[in-house]
Amino acid sequence: MTTTLTGAGNSSEVQKATLVTKEKYNKASIAGWNNPRTPLREMRLGGLKRLGVVFPYNPTLNLQGSVAYGQYDFTHANYQPHFYTATHNQQITLGFNFTASTLEEANYMLGFMHFLRTITKMNFGKGDDLAGMPPPVLEFSCYGDFQFKKVPVVIRNYSYDQTGQEDYVDTSYNTQVPTFLTGFVDVVTNYTPGKVLSEFTLQDFANGKLIKSGKGFI
Repeated sequence: MTTTLTGAGNSSEVQKATLVTKEKYNKASIAGWNNPRTPLREMRLGGLKRLGVVFPYNPTLNLQGSVAYGQYDFTHANYQPHFYTATHNQQITLGFNFTASTLEEANYMLGFMHFLRTITKMNFGKGDDLAGMPPPVLEFSCYGDFQFKKVPVVIRNYSYDQTGQEDYVDTSYNTQVPTFLTGFVDVVTNYTPGKVLSEFTLQDFANGKLIKSGKGFI
């Protein structure tokens, strides 16, 4: 999803941030995702192939990357040398805003809230045929090729504020939501060992091949 942004004499298409399930995700693990009585149906994307959110306002992004080094402890030495051990997975904090000035926006806000609660739980219970299935790996995209393109992530935590100071409006689901919602979603990149071993080279990463191809490396 794109919107036109004009500035400094140039126009460009701003690509909306998305956080969605992968195309092969088994939606049957979430019963009733297509039920008209549940707000989760508001999160349907791509001809019912996916569930997820298209952020109506692009979120603020905080990307954290870190490198781990060990240390050689030399006796009677003022300076200790370090050795590389690993580069940690990047953590991304998304600060989001939602508004509910129309019924459609109110429904979408409620769907997003219910999506966060649902997509962060595993299948469990005697009546669940898929019991044991963990929360899914999602795909995060924003701003095009050399930013974030189909980056595989898992949600580690989320938070949003309902202060009670905002007006509340009705939705189509016998529920009220605030006219303004703000919060955060913390995600961390998640790559399978096999994919990293078979597809990653530093050369392909540096020249952008692994980023622009939609393989999700950042």
